[in-house]
Amino acid sequence: MKPDVKKIIADIKATKGNRKFCNGLAGTLQDDNYASSICKYVKTVTPERIDLLIEYAEKLEAEVTDMAEQLANAESKCRELAAENVGLKKAAEFAIADDMWIEQSDGMLDYRYVDWYVDVLKAAMETPATDAFMAEVRASARNEGINYAASRLAAAYNHGFVDNPLAEVYDVVRMILTAKEDLANDPAADGLSGEYAEKSLAEFAAQLRKGAAL
Repeated sequence: MKPDVKKIIADIKATKGNRKFCNGLAGTLQDDNYASSICKYVKTVTPERIDLLIEYAEKLEAEVTDMAEQLANAESKCRELAAENVGLKKAAEFAIADDMWIEQSDGMLDYRYVDWYVDVLKAAMETPATDAFMAEVRASARNEGINYAASRLAAAYNHGFVDNPLAEVYDVVRMILTAKEDLANDPAADGLSGEYAEKSLAEFAAQLRKGAAL
């Protein structure tokens, strides 16, 4: 039997007035192996410690409730993704079905293009749940990359590989981390992208080679 957290909390509160008995708590946890330990704990500790126990139990309840909501949302998204995938699969199967090909008099096969099938295919390609899921995946991966880049620079400075002043390193690390907010809207408001960084890096390398050759 799954313990009723709210009932347990109520029973624990009740023991503050008369801690000689834990009948309510024991009844609530009758199928729980920890019932005896909890009862002994409640009977021997101070009301203040009981308050801490109640606070901890309520915190756990809130965490469990939050996890249950997250699980329900995830299951809902999975159902939406599955439905969209089924639609795409059916559209693809229809397009390559045997009866979509017509044998001509010369033995060649001609694809039977059906105008209304275009509407079917377009409808199947409307995948808002998949688009939203992929946007979340891209955002998560992007944030991980930004965190990694900022951490590498901070670690390089902390281990003596960067000679720049602390204030400069601080500004650069902070600027890298704020990119997560700047890139929340894709594309970035300032139009910068990875291509810009790669192009700039190539230009910097060319300038360094030119300077070394002088």
